[in-house]
Amino acid sequence: MFRFSLTASVLFFCACTGPDITPVQYNDSLVIEQVRVVEAADRLQEVFDTYVKEDMESVYGRFTVQIDRSIEKVKQIDAFKGDAAFKNSTMDLLSTYKRLSENQYGDAMELLSKPDSLYSPSDEARLELLYKQIDRVTNQAGNNYSKAQDDFAKANNLKLSPVTREQTDETAAAPE
Repeated sequence: MFRFSLTASVLFFCACTGPDITPVQYNDSLVIEQVRVVEAADRLQEVFDTYVKEDMESVYGRFTVQIDRSIEKVKQIDAFKGDAAFKNSTMDLLSTYKRLSENQYGDAMELLSKPDSLYSPSDEARLELLYKQIDRVTNQAGNNYSKAQDDFAKANNLKLSPVTREQTDETAAAPE
């Protein structure tokens, strides 16, 4: 669903956009932040399966820090030639993850942290509902993001390529 251009320079991601930025660089500067947050969310989902409270708290903390860092970086990026639609969509996606981290992800972590003796069938039902809400909301936000990226690419004659595992490992392995 999310894409990353093969011609991106990892060094560029540390800089804000300037007047000489290319459409590829602009695209990549937004995509890298999206990838970092989505991968942090994926890591959180994985650690939820362990039921180890300390691990969940640690990964949850890194997830929330990554969201805040990515939001701040995207805020620093200017609109591309007066067009802020893709940037705004990226901010919407990141803000969605922020809201989810404060609500559904936090509630899920609280439920999963309960001792087995206190975990009930109603807790399991609530957890399923939380996961469905997370999936529904992130899918909608992701679809909106992808559409905005596609529109940006079309308007700027870019050909987008799928993200490969190696690219995301290199560029988004750890929060900055």
